[in-house]
Amino acid sequence: MNDLQIAEQLQASYILFAPIRAHFRGPGVERGGCPRHGMHAVYAKKYGEHLATIYPGINAIGVESSFDAAQLPAIMAALASLREVLLPNLAHRIVEYAQASKPYVLPAYLRSIEVALEHFAKRHPEQLAALDAVFCVAGGEGFRDLIVFHGGHLLEQAKAGALWTNIDIYSLVDLHDRQTAEGLEKFEVWCLGGDLAKAVLTEFQKAALMLVIQGWQPQPLTKELALLPADLNRHFGQMLRNLLHKALAQYVLG
Repeated sequence: MNDLQIAEQLQASYILFAPIRAHFRGPGVERGGCPRHGMHAVYAKKYGEHLATIYPGINAIGVESSFDAAQLPAIMAALASLREVLLPNLAHRIVEYAQASKPYVLPAYLRSIEVALEHFAKRHPEQLAALDAVFCVAGGEGFRDLIVFHGGHLLEQAKAGALWTNIDIYSLVDLHDRQTAEGLEKFEVWCLGGDLAKAVLTEFQKAALMLVIQGWQPQPLTKELALLPADLNRHFGQMLRNLLHKALAQYVLG
């Protein structure tokens, strides 16, 4: 892809995701809003005929996305590209990064994501507006949870032989109420990056096991967290926005 093609695709994508950047300007913005017809809610499948008992007055749960039909293909393409950049040899790269922060491991998990995002920007600049939209909605929160909540105790789990846990599907679904013309309804908003999150966690676990085999000892989580940005969600979001603006300056405005 030449520079002109990158500029055209990046500019078109930047315009396409302008509503996402305008809507998700801060924390606490409700996700969803774009119905996905024909999709079956995981909570409806879980509760079946007992749905109305568990959620009184609710007879069905719909599925929504935060992205419309025109935006979804670009989102899925950007997530696929990120997967190709991030996953290969991830566990080994984490172990290498860990040497710089020894005896702490969470900074190595963080650095592995940061470097992957930097590589993504170099290899797929035309997709940066789409990936920025992912981080506007939930991408930063997802990587924060992988590093802090799932990654925080991986060394302890590796020493205890209790690794290879996975992410519960229900933690990847945002369930909320909405008042419609038909009355009160519930909607699920699925995490489009759920499969990627599970794959990244697997690599984090492999890295933890490799470090334990090398003799690493778990450190207090408070000390690990003190080495990370105070707000990882904001940190990742700002990093993506900076990479996007840099690409716009280089290819569209340059």
